[in-house]
Amino acid sequence: MTEGNREDTFVVYEGENYYGIVTYDSVLHPKEEEDGYIIKEKYIHKFNHGGIWNDIKEKLQKIGSSRAIIPIFNEKEEMLYFAYDEKIEGIENQNY
Repeated sequence: MTEGNREDTFVVYEGENYYGIVTYDSVLHPKEEEDGYIIKEKYIHKFNHGGIWNDIKEKLQKIGSSRAIIPIFNEKEEMLYFAYDEKIEGIENQNY
């Protein structure tokens, strides 16, 4: 991965099962474990759950700046989208 790949996100599967995601920052700042560069955190959204945004905000703050992205799944374990915190990533301070 190079600086040009900074915003790329790769989904990792183990066979047919979701395992995690890899980002530029997760490779640069891995956790201290065997596959620490793989972000394994995820959020399962329950149908009609009104607290999704508070739940995700708490998870993002817990994860920290180099890993501030979470895949969102439905109850069938189908990936819907990603949640991330632009402030943590510093995107709002950059001029494009």
